[in-house]
Amino acid sequence: MRFRPAFLALLFIGLLNLSPGQASQKPGELAAVLSRAAEYVARYEDQFGSLRMDENYVQNAAVFGRGSRNISRREPVRRIESEFWIFQFENERSEKEQVGIRRVNKVDNYPVKRAETSMEALLSMGTTPAGMRKLIAFLRQESAQYDIGGVERTVNAPTFALRVARGAEAPRFTFDKRGTDKIDGVDAWKVEFHEKQGPTLVHAGGAKNEELNSSGNLWIDPVSGRILKTEFVVKNPYSKPWVVGHVIVTYVENKAVGIYVPKRMNESYETEEGFVECQADYTNVRPFIVESKSSEPVPLPR
Repeated sequence: MRFRPAFLALLFIGLLNLSPGQASQKPGELAAVLSRAAEYVARYEDQFGSLRMDENYVQNAAVFGRGSRNISRREPVRRIESEFWIFQFENERSEKEQVGIRRVNKVDNYPVKRAETSMEALLSMGTTPAGMRKLIAFLRQESAQYDIGGVERTVNAPTFALRVARGAEAPRFTFDKRGTDKIDGVDAWKVEFHEKQGPTLVHAGGAKNEELNSSGNLWIDPVSGRILKTEFVVKNPYSKPWVVGHVIVTYVENKAVGIYVPKRMNESYETEEGFVECQADYTNVRPFIVESKSSEPVPLPR
């Protein structure tokens, strides 16, 4: 989905009622940078909505002792080799929705045994939105069985935090410039965000599926609007145990596909019972095209 500049200018007027600390800054300048970021994300998702890449994912987990924050036990390190797919599908509102899926190939250097149905074949089935959601849920469950630490992870797609800068999402957030950092040779603005109203990007799950407000930072090239680094933080106080998730993603220019692509993702999840720390490194990024071949429901592998 693309946004016309005039529409974006109107859209970001509402963003200028920011935090009290914003009074000493130039609100028009921040709004212009956010507008460029929204245009960048719109182009990113429209032109490069489907990418596949190799992911090397290392997980560490530890359990706290009873009634303390001291580590009583560490789980063996888990190493996963996967193909990570970022693709779009048309949701129930006839909007393009972008999701990320892992297809695990090796766990601790051992090949994974599963049905031979390829991701290309699954994604080319052209299901209804409801059928595609069932497929996504199946694939996520398939990869989640290799996670350690007992924490369900729903925000660990490397491009997830780009949603904050979407033109349709940004009015629900407050933004505040917090200085500049040099990222990949670029003097990037560090822009702090806080989600203030729903519908939120993340929900608690379960029967009530409560909304969860997120926060974090975007590092934005103020000239081009490119987002070079993201930090996304969210707490789920409704889960048992409660959990705080913290995901940082750095991007690097990929001249082969002509865009900035995920380079590394660092995750941490902390609960009252322990923590999980993960690092994912991405290589061999390439685009792909899903061609719809059928309107029949996807037959899930057994």
